[in-house]
Amino acid sequence: MNKEDPSYNNNQKEHSAFSSEFMEDALREAVMNSDIQFFTYYPGQKLCRIFTVAARLSDLPTEWTDFPEDFVIYTKMSDKDADAYRNMLKAIDDGNEQAECTIQLAYEGVYTWERIIVKATRDSEGRPAKALGYSVNVTAHKSAEDRLQRERVRQMSMEGGVFEAFSFNLSKNTMPTLQTTDKGMNDVKITKEMLDEAIAIAPALTTTDADTRAVLLKAAARIPDAKERATFISTCSGAGVRKAYSEGRYNATLTYRRCVNDVVHWVSSMAEVLRDPETGDLIAFYYTKDINDEVIAAKIAEKITKSNYSAVAYCEMQTRTIRIRAAKNPLIQAYDGMDYDDAIRAEAARAIDVKEEEECYRHFAVDTVVSELAKAPVYTYFYTLKLPADEMPGSPNRRMKCDFMYVDRFKTEFICMIADVTQIYEQERETREKLASALVAAEQASVAKTEFLSRMSHEIRTPMNAIIGLDAIALQEEGISETMEDHLRKIGISARFLLSLINDILDMSRIESGRMVLKNEKFDFEEFVDGINTILYEQCKHAGIEYECVLKSFTEREYIGDATKLQQVLINVLGNAVKFTPSGGKIHFSIEQLSRTKEYARLRFEVSDTGIGIDETFINQMFEPFSQENRGRTSAYGGTGLGLAISRNIVKLMDGDISVHSIKNVGSEFTIDVRIGMSEESAYRHDMSSGISQLYTLIVDDDAIVCRHTKMILDEAGFKSEFAESGISAVGMVTENHKAMRDYDLILLDWQMPDMDGIATAREIRKIVGPEVTIIIMTAYDWIDIEKKAREAGVDMFMKKPVFASSVTKAFENVFKQKKCAEEPAIVTDYDFSGRRILLAEDNVLNSEIARSLLEMKHCEVEIVVNGAEAVESFAAAKPGYYDAILMDVRMPLMDGIEATRAIRAMRRADGKTIPIIAMTANAFQEDVKQTLESGMNVHLAKPIEPKLLYDTLDKYFD
Repeated sequence: MNKEDPSYNNNQKEHSAFSSEFMEDALREAVMNSDIQFFTYYPGQKLCRIFTVAARLSDLPTEWTDFPEDFVIYTKMSDKDADAYRNMLKAIDDGNEQAECTIQLAYEGVYTWERIIVKATRDSEGRPAKALGYSVNVTAHKSAEDRLQRERVRQMSMEGGVFEAFSFNLSKNTMPTLQTTDKGMNDVKITKEMLDEAIAIAPALTTTDADTRAVLLKAAARIPDAKERATFISTCSGAGVRKAYSEGRYNATLTYRRCVNDVVHWVSSMAEVLRDPETGDLIAFYYTKDINDEVIAAKIAEKITKSNYSAVAYCEMQTRTIRIRAAKNPLIQAYDGMDYDDAIRAEAARAIDVKEEEECYRHFAVDTVVSELAKAPVYTYFYTLKLPADEMPGSPNRRMKCDFMYVDRFKTEFICMIADVTQIYEQERETREKLASALVAAEQASVAKTEFLSRMSHEIRTPMNAIIGLDAIALQEEGISETMEDHLRKIGISARFLLSLINDILDMSRIESGRMVLKNEKFDFEEFVDGINTILYEQCKHAGIEYECVLKSFTEREYIGDATKLQQVLINVLGNAVKFTPSGGKIHFSIEQLSRTKEYARLRFEVSDTGIGIDETFINQMFEPFSQENRGRTSAYGGTGLGLAISRNIVKLMDGDISVHSIKNVGSEFTIDVRIGMSEESAYRHDMSSGISQLYTLIVDDDAIVCRHTKMILDEAGFKSEFAESGISAVGMVTENHKAMRDYDLILLDWQMPDMDGIATAREIRKIVGPEVTIIIMTAYDWIDIEKKAREAGVDMFMKKPVFASSVTKAFENVFKQKKCAEEPAIVTDYDFSGRRILLAEDNVLNSEIARSLLEMKHCEVEIVVNGAEAVESFAAAKPGYYDAILMDVRMPLMDGIEATRAIRAMRRADGKTIPIIAMTANAFQEDVKQTLESGMNVHLAKPIEPKLLYDTLDKYFD
């Protein structure tokens, strides 16, 4: 083709462009698979562009516009390295052709050493136009360099008990360096005989540098034993070390006896070989330390071991031969070299108690020993001799112990070590007898304590029942003054506070006695959290404290465990946060499922506050019973100092832990981890219908953390969700989606937001999307005051924070199916038990009068009996259906409530097994509840009785 032809030129250009592009791609591929990174620096422009990034730095930004400061910050350089980096660039700026530095950089949390080289290119006027640079990972080189330097420092300092340190260039057999405190080394004269002996052992010494060889021979001359001296020469000579290094052994240790300052001691020499990264030469380091004390101590221990045993022997299992190594009795020493089985049979017949002779022979048999040693490294057997221990009271027969174990991992020999344990055995027997007596006494004391606690609980709760009951009755009287009503309410509050203190003390006593047992029942986790929040929102609102509860991860709908005890722990910690946080402060409560298996889940609860904090010196003791940081504050804050002690013990029973971090006058953070059971339903996370689980949802909240956590929870449950951090932003997103005909299925709005609150946002959204989109207000507070206004703005429903995926699903289903309010304002139940008759069994006159008054106020007819026997007689004498329920005290004279209930349930009449029997008793322990339910009662109400709880219970059974 003619070169003048335009098509020829075009083909050439295409070919050139292709070649250039091909070469550029090939270069980029080569760089990515190397450990080199190329970049271009533009002096005076604060600009740097990375040409191609090595694979190990694949996510490193390729353009830096505030260079070098943005790069220094990103790579977390130290001040020293940052200055070196800046100086390198300044050298280019100042006109130097080339500059370099070696610095340490961080990338994704990993630090590496990089050698960076920059070379300037200049414009037509000689000014630096740009600089091309590259960096190479020299971490391995730097590490080797540092290790070699550390080894040299170690040689010079002779730390760790080293008395002699020596190094030389193994590759060149030159440059020896010696540090020693053994003064005798200087006095050693190397004779021809010594040199000939050493060369005969290690011929390579002939090529070793004379100074290096002299040091080795002087050290060898200090070894008195010829065999140990030969081992030292062959091991520590250059040839020996090089051979070990070639075989992958970079260090070796040798133990021998050597003369140190004219005293022969046990010493240990260690040889280590390192490569010099600069020259590639192998550098050998030798360290010798005095280990005389350790060796002598080991030998003494060996002697003591032998002296503590009556006999030490071993069995060669391949030949079935017994070898006696030590024996106080010469008759046993005579078995040495015999057949093992014959020796054991003979010794059993000679010395073992007749009653144990056959059994002892069986336990000493090789097959038995091998079988037992397969289960454990040591097999121990006790037996009795015919010989009495005359030196002891009563001259008991001698009791012996034999320990069997293998000599080494090859298991071809096992050791038998026999010791006389008669004295120990007799002491233990005597101790066991004393312990048995003490155990009986302790059990009796425990029973007495249990009975005392139960009785005290009953005796304390009985007058408390009267106080709380009469207080409730008095408050329902008409015409009382506001002042009197205030006094009565304070009496009720004080009485309940006193009851909580009593419960704490009884709980602590039960924990200390090991009688607290956790329930293992299924519970709804959303209801569990909602119950806590209902209490805390009100407390915080009254105290002027901001309260926030956040779910940090997906949680199951149901768990299995003791919800009441776990709630007790959390309310205790949250209650302390409220107590010690001033008005205007904040309490944050977060919940997270850390992990889950088919059977268990680990939950973490974190409670942080901006309260008064805890002194660092008190944190270690704050979980001890009755501990209070400043007892002078007790009157201000209240409490017994038992709450956290009880909480910690409950958490431990849940296989968990509770910890605290606090700064005085800043705040505290408690972390509670527990293990809790998974229900069968929890094994299947998502049982929502496919239509519901794919809801397109918009989350609107001014708190970005809440938005992200809620999105995470909904996304994990199968929702498709987005979030906006303001009402204005949400309106914009809704408008944009509506124009694109991609309306949200569900919009979750926070109520209280700056600029535009949830109601105003809902009003604007309704103008855009009409009635089809479901809008739900999320709030931590009671919404009754805003409900009317919100519904007028277009809100479909209200939902409590924190948001659970299941609650969102239920809410949407409700709105989708019914398109009306799913929640009605709370209705105060006005109980009316007209036409109902109750049999009340109560031996305390005051308690029975209080109960009668409470029931008659609700138009219920009451008949009173004073013991269980009268309750049985009254029920038996009445026609079936005459009584609608029985309120049964437990502790009563003649016949208690348990026996009375069993008698009623055993009656052959229609209502004997169906009439509701309600325990109304001061016996409040868990075993009391269990006992009442097992006797046939339907429910257990602990005194003092809360009127509403009594009414709710009766209403349930009457319905």
